[in-house]
Amino acid sequence: MLRVLLFCTVLFISAACGRESDIAPTLATEVAGDYQTNGFLDYLCLALPADKMPTATLREESANSVTLTYRQQYPTTRLLTIEQVQLQRLPDNSVQLVQQGEILGTVRTDRAFGNNGLERQALVLRVQRQGNNDSFTFTGAK
Repeated sequence: MLRVLLFCTVLFISAACGRESDIAPTLATEVAGDYQTNGFLDYLCLALPADKMPTATLREESANSVTLTYRQQYPTTRLLTIEQVQLQRLPDNSVQLVQQGEILGTVRTDRAFGNNGLERQALVLRVQRQGNNDSFTFTGAK
């Protein structure tokens, strides 16, 4: 009787401590959020005051697509929105951003530096877009 009780206890504990079978997060929920830069992340912004730094936002559209919104506040204010950016997982576990066959950039866990220069691990968004009216380069951390 004691062995049966001990066996049932071990079985119950192993079932209770087992892996969760929850739904895994999608690529879009993994990378969605606000990304900010500073002079440590992007040397092009070194001379800008903190309130004039460009920002980027990735907003979830579906499981594998996002909308990229880039805000620039200096020297002129502009807002660029790129919709239906497809996400693809790369072998190095980073996520590639692609729109209509054009690679826009990547999101990966990397070293990021805060405004005070302290290093931390964070999701880092690197985007480069070349076009007539919508050219920009951005590097920022979530």
